[in-house]
Amino acid sequence: MDKNFLQKEKFFKAPKPEFYNFRKVSINLPFLISNGKKIKINVYSKKVNGNLLLMLYEPGMRALYEGHIQSEHRLYQSTVLGFIGVKALFKLGIDISILHLNESATVFAGIAWLDILLENGMSMDKALIKVRSYTIFTNHTLSPAAEPIWTMAQMDRYVFNNIRNTKFRLWLADMVKKEGGIIKLSSLALKIAGHSNAVSKLHAIKAKDSYGISFKSITNGISNRWIYPELLNKYRQLGIGDPIIDLLPSDYKNKLNLLKTAHMQEIKQHAKEDLCNYLLSERQDQYGEPVVIPEDAKIILWTRRFTSYKRPELLFSNPNLLAGILEKNHMHIILSGKAHQKDDDIKLLLQHILHVVDENKILKKRVHFVVNYNWQLARYFGGADIILNTPIPGWEACGTSWEKVIANWLLLCSTRDGGVADVFFMDNKYKTSSPFFEITGTNDEKAAQSLYMNLDLMAKVLGDPDQWKNTVIKQLTAFLPIISGTRMMIEYLNLRFEADL
Repeated sequence: MDKNFLQKEKFFKAPKPEFYNFRKVSINLPFLISNGKKIKINVYSKKVNGNLLLMLYEPGMRALYEGHIQSEHRLYQSTVLGFIGVKALFKLGIDISILHLNESATVFAGIAWLDILLENGMSMDKALIKVRSYTIFTNHTLSPAAEPIWTMAQMDRYVFNNIRNTKFRLWLADMVKKEGGIIKLSSLALKIAGHSNAVSKLHAIKAKDSYGISFKSITNGISNRWIYPELLNKYRQLGIGDPIIDLLPSDYKNKLNLLKTAHMQEIKQHAKEDLCNYLLSERQDQYGEPVVIPEDAKIILWTRRFTSYKRPELLFSNPNLLAGILEKNHMHIILSGKAHQKDDDIKLLLQHILHVVDENKILKKRVHFVVNYNWQLARYFGGADIILNTPIPGWEACGTSWEKVIANWLLLCSTRDGGVADVFFMDNKYKTSSPFFEITGTNDEKAAQSLYMNLDLMAKVLGDPDQWKNTVIKQLTAFLPIISGTRMMIEYLNLRFEADL
């Protein structure tokens, strides 16, 4: 194994927007920092399906979230996005009906819009009321301790120079002083937003515990791009339509029962062939070799962002037991995802996992770390059979990796966390019977034992076509309403406009 392969992984470096056929907008929008330097930010636009997309660019912005959590580069990125983004909208004559602050780092868009209203003669009270009326703050960070903390000096360097209204600048400075000379962006977001939401029902409860205020629950939904095309056509033939962008018909449960086992398995086999061919021809494993998985194998996914609470190591707690399960059931594991560039601890953990794999001849054959995880790879995951979701219960905000494949008829094996746990709030029948293979256990050791037991159970289900079909239908019945992107958008619109009705 190439022990330096993690350092060789390609991290996203933003290419110039011309690469994506964006058109440069002819407006001059400098960004100011405390040494008097003006940084010219270029603004690009593109129409996609009738929607105007704007992109901000200058070479120094670099990768998303580059640097440690307290890195000033993150503050620079956030303030450029907020101030220049809103100024671009204003210059283009675009008014705001919804200002969505998706996590606290985007709060400077609200700050910038307040400044524009104040500079155009509105009082502070009226400006706050107006901005609050259309601003939604969506929280994803369960622990306030995970947020960066900015000092007065840092705010002065990047924020205050870009606020034109003197009274507003003093108001904001006074808020920082009242916080002890530091500021968390969530404090600003909660001050500016009139609506706040978490991204699953369980997360709303946890967020209230963390922040001391109530959050509306709007569970994340997904795009239909993640559904295998042949399978998506099957939903339409059933009369369900597109289960992600169409509202589910009232009789969708009955329509799901019209699925025929043989046709379902035929579609899944096509998807598996596409996945295996793509891996073989386009991707490499931890050894720098093509990823070879037999098309008759049962394929397990652990594919998501690498971070400690998601417990990527749980699956490898007992390497010999895992190897026996994989060998006995002809299973292969696709392991893929990226760590934060500066998260050295999780990189070391991943190296440890791959060392464990390398030391076991069965795991070495059946566990494939697919390097450079990206959306192109994820679009083929409909060809897999099982998705593993192993976060510490209570730590996951929503988690969308499992959502991206649940409509592709994969068996879900998960802890009762994030968006998965929504079913237990929505239907009493799931109080005693989970619609998925649940990982239980009050500690990592017991959770690992439950995970291994479920791998054997799922292998048996996959080996019985009719039982597999019934299990898939049970999952779809429970989760299609939860993963719907349109359902999510309707709930956001209702949250924004409910006070206007």
